[in-house]
Amino acid sequence: MIEIKSIPIFKDNYVHALIQGNDCAVVDPGDAAPVIKYLTANNLNLTTILITHHHNDHIGGVEKLKEKYGCKVIGPSYDKDRINSLDVLVSEADNINVFGQQATVMHTPGHTLGHICYYFKNIKTLFCGDTLFSMGCGYLFEGSHQQMWESLSRLKRLPADTKVYCTHEYTLNNLKFALSIDANNKSLIEFADLIQKKRDSNEFSVPSLLATEIELNPFLRANSKSLKNQLGQQNLSDADFFGHIRELKNNF
Repeated sequence: MIEIKSIPIFKDNYVHALIQGNDCAVVDPGDAAPVIKYLTANNLNLTTILITHHHNDHIGGVEKLKEKYGCKVIGPSYDKDRINSLDVLVSEADNINVFGQQATVMHTPGHTLGHICYYFKNIKTLFCGDTLFSMGCGYLFEGSHQQMWESLSRLKRLPADTKVYCTHEYTLNNLKFALSIDANNKSLIEFADLIQKKRDSNEFSVPSLLATEIELNPFLRANSKSLKNQLGQQNLSDADFFGHIRELKNNF
């Protein structure tokens, strides 16, 4: 059975580790040193690296880890010219196998044009990089708001009990924005209190549960008539309302 642990790197990134026995795979290792430290301390051998997109805080440690462990690197075919260390190129609907568990690749353009997510159906786990955050979503560096809304809408259709492993500890800041546009949402207020207590105790807010994101994350609620009404944007399409919320967050 795969165990998942999260390794903090930089100020607010995570490298997620999938562990079975003494073997390990990691997702988006932006820095090699903390990963090597964790692997050494836990007597683990790195066999596989999964990459969601080309940004350096997600791939910065790949070459050093590959050199040290001889591991296989899997990543988006779209980024083959932007990530030098890829061994296996994957795209929409491809399947990969990690320690006997199958993951389906989902192409989720928006944050970047080549961004992919890895969905492990049997263990109800999604590694979503910078597409979806707990109570937020990634900046639109390359894609359009239409593309990002379509990508998020696809993720919303996964089973509600899916565990969502994003790559940043942004939840508290995201909650501040969410409350700024939905201040009377009792469930949102209660969730913010819960996350504040977790962070005060130095606990991670990741993973989140997709059901919670669907209920409370404003970027997944761009089809909400009540939220549109609150912001006086009743006539916008869902995609354009998502773009409106994203712009509000950009300037928050």
